[in-house]
Amino acid sequence: MKTQTMPPMMSKQAAKRVQGMSVVDKTRVRKGILGIPNGDIRPLEGTKDSFRLRIGNWRIIFHG
Repeated sequence: MKTQTMPPMMSKQAAKRVQGMSVVDKTRVRKGILGIPNGDIRPLEGTKDSFRLRIGNWRIIFHG
């Protein structure tokens, strides 16, 4: 897996969901995203170069 070279971009739906998160969850998700390629990452079935990062009950979908 490649290291992240571009800043992460969020969909409008994701940005709205993040606004409703607690400060603790926002911090955990931010650290998880900035820590890619480390963490509980698995490829998404049926896609090419798409992955999910699990952070507690949250799932971050990204393309690598």
